[in-house]
Amino acid sequence: HSQARAQLCAMEDPRVDDMLMAIARQHTRGIDQLLDTFFGFLRRKTDFFSGAGEDRAKKAVLDAMSRQFAAAQRSLAQQAAAKHDEAERLRKRREKDALAKAEAEAAVRARLEAKAAADAKAAAEAAAAAAPAAAAAADDDDVLEPSADGSFDLSAPTKAAPAAAAAAAASSGAKADAPAAKEEGEEAASGEGGIPPSEGNGYSRDLYSWTQTLKEVTITVPVPAGTRGKDLSVSFKPETLSVGLKGAASVLDGPLFAAVAVADCTWTIEDAPASAGGGRLVTVMLAKAYGMAWWPHVVTTEPKLDLSKVEPENSNLGDLDAETRKTVEKMMFDSRQKAMGKPTSDELERQRVLERFMKQHPEMDFSQAKIS
Repeated sequence: HSQARAQLCAMEDPRVDDMLMAIARQHTRGIDQLLDTFFGFLRRKTDFFSGAGEDRAKKAVLDAMSRQFAAAQRSLAQQAAAKHDEAERLRKRREKDALAKAEAEAAVRARLEAKAAADAKAAAEAAAAAAPAAAAAADDDDVLEPSADGSFDLSAPTKAAPAAAAAAAASSGAKADAPAAKEEGEEAASGEGGIPPSEGNGYSRDLYSWTQTLKEVTITVPVPAGTRGKDLSVSFKPETLSVGLKGAASVLDGPLFAAVAVADCTWTIEDAPASAGGGRLVTVMLAKAYGMAWWPHVVTTEPKLDLSKVEPENSNLGDLDAETRKTVEKMMFDSRQKAMGKPTSDELERQRVLERFMKQHPEMDFSQAKIS
């Protein structure tokens, strides 16, 4: 056994590989030329062919070849086994990943189905509780109540009349107070929703204006004629922004609404067009780090934009993730429906819920009910 181990170690000894490789490269006619050179060396420099006899010399060569053949077979078997083990490992990993994916998808489907069922049940219960008369009227519509036989008496006085009168009075008062509200500023004039967006989905202030896309924000700051880059103080960090003239109060300074990719942010200064009154313009471009979202303001200390009035039509829907795209498409649909005086998606859903309720209760008379 010790002799066999010694032979195996000798066969795997790499110390003479470089020398033998250099010799092999000198033999351009293949293995036959290399063997002739080796056996010629044994013939000329040793007694391999003359001292031991032909049979013993042949046996030595054949034994060496047998050992090398056996070593080659072992190596091939080891490589095949390693390849098989790797393939098996990858197969098990794919099966595990597929199983985990299937379980995750099943869990998501189960949650969605449970939510849909809960929403449907809640909608049906709300419709049943709020509409013994099977009518979900709008805030400014009359509320009809069924008579004993299940029909609706449209001539009967309703509870909604006083509310309608109050709403009309409030509306008249709001119109009378409109000039005063306008003087209180753009944010107050737009109500709780914020400042209505201008073209470009931003707004203009006294000292700056800004626009945005889903991926970036562009801020424009007018500065006096003759202003140079070295006269400016512009600093943007992942979560803060400061823009202004050196030695003066900053036009914008504070925490950003959301993080930006600083490496992709830039600013420039150039002459303003004559139509804008001359001077120069500082343009700051901020790359949104997370994108696919509308900002209500650039820095959190500034007034908010009314995001419900942002116009998404110019956005490339193909760039959006599934959830954002669904939200944008819903906004676009609702905007078009309102422009045509038609119900929004939420109103259509309420109508569908009521229609299902009516089908489930054919014993009730809905013929004279006004359902909004």
